[in-house]
Amino acid sequence: MNVRLINLSPELILMIFLPPLLFEAAWNLKWSDLKRDSLPICLYAIVGVIISIAGVALGLHQFAGLELSIALLVGASLSATDPVSVIALFRELGASKRLRTLMEGESLFNDGMDVVAFGLLVTLPLGNAKLDLQSALLEFFQVVGIGIGVGGLIGFGISYLTQRFDLPLVEQSLTLVSAYSTKASRHSARVLSLPEDATFK
Repeated sequence: MNVRLINLSPELILMIFLPPLLFEAAWNLKWSDLKRDSLPICLYAIVGVIISIAGVALGLHQFAGLELSIALLVGASLSATDPVSVIALFRELGASKRLRTLMEGESLFNDGMDVVAFGLLVTLPLGNAKLDLQSALLEFFQVVGIGIGVGGLIGFGISYLTQRFDLPLVEQSLTLVSAYSTKASRHSARVLSLPEDATFK
C-alpha cells in the first residue's frame, strides 16, 4: 500500500488552527467579566510569565548545564501556555465562571509578555543585546497598544458589518474573516489583536 504523508510546516499549522482557537476563547469572554478581573489577569499574565521563564531557565542552567542566555530563551519559548484542555475540564466539572474567566483571560494576554520576552532574549545568545528594563517595558507597551488598536479596529468594523446584514451565512463568513485577518495583522501588531477583536464584539 502506497501511503503519502503530507509535510506541514509548524507555521502553516499555527496559521490554520491557532486563529479559530484563540478567537473562540476570546469570543466567549464577556467584556464586563474581563474588565472586572483585569488586575489579577494582568498579574498572572505578566508576573506568571516572568516566574515561568525564571524557573525553567534556572532548572535548565543548574541541572542540564545550558548557558543562562539559552536557558532563558527556552523558558520564554515555553511560557505562553494554551489551557484549552484545562478549560474543557473546568466546563465538565462545573467550575466557577470567574475561575474560567481568569484562566482564559490569562492565556490570551500572556502572549504580549511572552512575545516581548522572547524578542528581547533571542538576541542574548548572539551577543547583540543586553537586558534593559526600560527598553523591555517600552516594547511591551508598544506591542500591547498596537495589538489593542488593530484588534479593536477590526472588531468594531466586523461588528458593524454583521449588524447591517441579517444573514447567518454572511455573519459566519465575516466572523471567519475577522479571525484570520487579525491573525495576519499579528505580523505587524505582534500580539493581542485576536483577543481584542473577539472581545470587543
